[in-house]
Amino acid sequence: MRFPTRTIPALADVAKDISGPLPVGLLDDWAASTDRSHQAARLLLAPYRREGTVVSSDTAGLTRMTQERELLDVLWLVSEPMQILYAVGSAIGGKAVGVWEADNTEMLYPAELPADTIVLAMLEAQARIAERTAVKVGLCVHPGVFYEIGGGLFGGDAQLVEQLAENDAAGAEILATSELVTRLQSPSDYTLTRRSDLDALHAAGVFSLRSSRRLAALREAEALYPHPFPQDFFAMLRDPALRAAAVAAEGAGAQMVDRHVVFLARKGAARSQEDLASVLDELLLNQLLSTVVEESLFGTARIAETTGGLSIVVFENGQESVAFARGVRERFREHSIPVSVGIDCGPVLLFEKGSGRAGTIAGDAINLSSKISEDLGEAGLIRITERAAEGQAGLEAAQRFEATISGVRIRGLIL
Repeated sequence: MRFPTRTIPALADVAKDISGPLPVGLLDDWAASTDRSHQAARLLLAPYRREGTVVSSDTAGLTRMTQERELLDVLWLVSEPMQILYAVGSAIGGKAVGVWEADNTEMLYPAELPADTIVLAMLEAQARIAERTAVKVGLCVHPGVFYEIGGGLFGGDAQLVEQLAENDAAGAEILATSELVTRLQSPSDYTLTRRSDLDALHAAGVFSLRSSRRLAALREAEALYPHPFPQDFFAMLRDPALRAAAVAAEGAGAQMVDRHVVFLARKGAARSQEDLASVLDELLLNQLLSTVVEESLFGTARIAETTGGLSIVVFENGQESVAFARGVRERFREHSIPVSVGIDCGPVLLFEKGSGRAGTIAGDAINLSSKISEDLGEAGLIRITERAAEGQAGLEAAQRFEATISGVRIRGLIL
């Protein structure tokens, strides 16, 4: 499916800071092109093409953790396995992709690196995570062709490995695609169990991989993983005594604030990124979402994140958050962009980025607003949690909803 040309912005007047690290010239060239074929897209994307193996990860049980533990403790619990994955991966020649802002990681390994080396390193990483941390992560390993654009990986292979890691890998599990398995020198050294439940997603096969083999002698690299926090804050997170003192002082000083969080997610039929034209179409539509959000801000609104078809906007005032959500929804309708919205409130850790923008943000309100937007959300609807709706006028006619996501019961309203 090709989106109508009218939904694609020219980008000439889009501020560069809205685009973030995306190469605006690339998007301009695609928006102006009369040839929207796969071949035309392949030529434009040639400078961004990378061959290799990608390992993606996702933390198990994050939503419940944020409900049950202090935020600073959760941040460190999530950071520990990320540090191990980065240190082990770097030691064998891997490169981190982008900044690891949430609980996901992604590393790209060179094409010449043997598949067994990568798998053994990931087995070792999982063993060290189990020995040294209190959380579990799921991994997926997949070789292929990737397109590295603006701190992220795109293309069919990138879409596959990210989806498997985030949606299908259980805690402490390593998923390996058939493309990876065929590159192993001695497959009999591993226990490979085919995940037949994933055949519809990847007909060639996805396997759950286990082995007693490890790279126990591998020395971890010293460098820190690419986190989004100020260095002094991250140093505090790593020190148990300093972290305990910060928790006792009710968070991290002036950075811990009460906010209403509006989470916007672009919806629509999932499109395979095997067609490279769809990759560029997706980037353009994501850019349009960011532009509409930027132009709709008012009052105490601050953008915390806008990338990849998602936007997070924080407000000091609950009424403003609902008014913004309703207003921006109309703008999206005008542009025929399907977007779902989730709103929650509570204490969040917020760092200033400058230029009127919020910076790094973390907290339970982020997780719940994203869940009701991404997991429950339907295009054109706004979901707001009970606590965010409390005391607000004008919501009397709203429909109620109740759902359990990641073991957490959520109640609220649909606008």
